[in-house]
Amino acid sequence: MGFWNARERNVDELLVGIEFGDLFVNSRGKPALGEEILRTIGTARNSVIIINPIVSDGRLVNEILAARKRGVRVKLITELRENRKTGIKYPTRGFEVEDKCQLDEHFEAIRRLAISGVHCRGCRYYTHAKVIIADNNQAIISSANGNANSLGWGPQLSFEAGIKFDKQGFVSNFFAIATQLWDLCPFRMQLLENDISLQESAVDKQKNFSYDTMISEQCRLVWSFPPKGKALRDSLVSLVRRAEKKITCIALSFYDTNKVQGLHIALLEALSRGVKVTVIVRREHFEDNNYPDEATKELLENGLRLLGMTGMHAKGMLVDNSYCAIFSGNFNPFSLDSDVDSANVEIGLCDFEKEGLLSSYGKLIALLEDAADFEYR
Repeated sequence: MGFWNARERNVDELLVGIEFGDLFVNSRGKPALGEEILRTIGTARNSVIIINPIVSDGRLVNEILAARKRGVRVKLITELRENRKTGIKYPTRGFEVEDKCQLDEHFEAIRRLAISGVHCRGCRYYTHAKVIIADNNQAIISSANGNANSLGWGPQLSFEAGIKFDKQGFVSNFFAIATQLWDLCPFRMQLLENDISLQESAVDKQKNFSYDTMISEQCRLVWSFPPKGKALRDSLVSLVRRAEKKITCIALSFYDTNKVQGLHIALLEALSRGVKVTVIVRREHFEDNNYPDEATKELLENGLRLLGMTGMHAKGMLVDNSYCAIFSGNFNPFSLDSDVDSANVEIGLCDFEKEGLLSSYGKLIALLEDAADFEYR
C-alpha cells in the first residue's frame, strides 16, 4: 500500500451555489468563519464567553479589547499553565509540530487581555474546545483556534468550519454549560497592584458538571472532560453503531483509535457489516513515515478509505447522510479517552435526528470527499 496523489482540488469550487445558512467555512482566501467570530464579539453588548486553547491573533485580541471598552463583560477559558512553569509539555498528538513562537504570542496576549479587565481562567487539562457565546443569544461552535491561520488570514491554509446558533433556548444551554466549566477552572489570572498573577484555587465541583446535555429532542451537547467525562467519545461510538450504509469522518488527525474505548471496535463492526467508512485527515500526515499507525492499518485492511486534504482542521462525523456531529476533538486518545495531564477538554454537538439541527454541516462533510487530494491505497 502507498499514497496516491489524486489531484489538486479547489474547495471553493465545491461550495459555489451551496446555501449553508448557519454554517461558516474558512477556505483559501475566504475567512468566513473568522469574520463571523469577530462580528459576533463586535456586536456583543453585555457579555462574551470565549473557550479556546490559543488566543494569539491581533485582530481577535483587538476585538476583545474593544468589547471591554464598551463595557462588555468578557470571560476567557484558555491555556494558562505555561505561565505557571509546570513543565507540562504540549504534546504533538502524533503529527502536529509545536510552535513555541505561537505559544509565546498567546501568553503575551493573555497578559494584555487580563490587564485590560478580561477575566481569564484555565483548566487542569488542555482546553481544546472552541466556543463563543455572546449576550446569551448567539453561540458559535467551531474548529478554529484563535490564531491567524485558523481564523483565515494567516500565511498557511487551515480549513475550518463552524455552526452559529441564535435561538435563545439553544444558546442558553451553551451558556449554562460554559458557566459550569468556568466554575471548574482552578487557574485564574488576577490583577494585583497593576500587575498580573496566576493563581491556583481549590476546585472540586466536577461531580456537578453536565457531560451530556440535551438541547433539543434529538441533539446533545457533549464533552470530553478528563478524567471522568467521556460523553463525546460515547456519542461518536453511538453514531458509528447506528450506521447502515456510510460513515464519513473529518479531522486534523486519526490515529490510535484502538486506545479509545469502543470506537475502534465499533468501526471494525461497521466495516464488517458492509458500511463504507471514509476518513479525511490533513494531507500533511502522509509525509510522516509513521503514518498510518497500526490501528489505522487494521481498519484499512478491513476496508477503511483514508484520504488527505490540504490544511484540514475541521472536525466532524456524518452517518448515512443523516446523523451528524460537529466537535473540537480529533480521532485520537488525547481528544477522546485520555486521563494524562495533556489530555484535552473537548466539546461536541451530536444530532441523532435525520436532517436535524446540523444538516448544513452534514452537507459540508458530504462534499469534502471530493476535496481530498491524497488517498492511501
